Amino acid sequence: MRTTLKNKMEIEKHKLLYISLTVYYFLYIVINASRSINHFLWIHSIGKDLLFKVVHRFIFYFCFLLKKELFFYKF
Repeated sequence: MRTTLKNKMEIEKHKLLYISLTVYYFLYIVINASRSINHFLWIHSIGKDLLFKVVHRFIFYFCFLLKKELFFYKF
């Protein structure tokens, strides 16, 4: 029973990782597409770059923590 609970928790963590990566790539595509469109979502180019950096760092940090947690969870 413990192994099935452990496997279920691991599957849930992998789902979170895949969801976060999907959100990251979606935002990456949207923000890069918005750079070519003038005043997309009424954000100027400096604001778009700042938004991209903040979103990128947040999701990267989230994925890093999730991978770290998965690593320590396995051992």
